[in-house]
Amino acid sequence: MAGLVLSGYVLVEAQRAGASKDVKLRMLRNMGIDFLGGLLPVVGDAFDAIFKANTRNTRLLRNYLEEQLAVEPPPPPFPWMTLIWLSVLFAIVTGGLSLVL
Repeated sequence: MAGLVLSGYVLVEAQRAGASKDVKLRMLRNMGIDFLGGLLPVVGDAFDAIFKANTRNTRLLRNYLEEQLAVEPPPPPFPWMTLIWLSVLFAIVTGGLSLVL
């Protein structure tokens, strides 16, 4: 039970990181397999040594986060209208100054 509670920490961190429902369900599945396999007498110790739920869960979370970070948002469009209006304003100001001077 202590191992199940401790492996819940990775699941809590996945929730805080905003992991998808699919990732969290796979993490729960890994935790359940590890818990049930560890309950078996004698064989459970060997199973715990081979099946590392926490390692699998941290790998799942890391892969999910790397996928999310790999997707870059598109760059904002160039502000053409601002450039045009600033050019018009500059033309008006310079034209007005040339008339005054």
